[in-house]
Amino acid sequence: MAVLIPAKVAKEIRKDVPQEEWKSLRERLERIARDPHGSHSDVKPFEDGYRVRHGVWRAIYVVNGNGDIEVVKAGHRRRIYR
Repeated sequence: MAVLIPAKVAKEIRKDVPQEEWKSLRERLERIARDPHGSHSDVKPFEDGYRVRHGVWRAIYVVNGNGDIEVVKAGHRRRIYR
């Protein structure tokens, strides 16, 4: 399975999330993508998708029909839920 990041979300990530933090969060998303419907301790349901956290950084994603993870939003916890 793959982690898909639309151009608009990638732009927000480059602007908001420090590169080192994004690298760690991306690795976590890639681990989740290997088994998107499995049990992951750092994943919580959120609205129509899921939320994963890394320190103060969050990524909101949905699982597509073919099992790929699509990141809908990523950023600091203070701004991500608005």
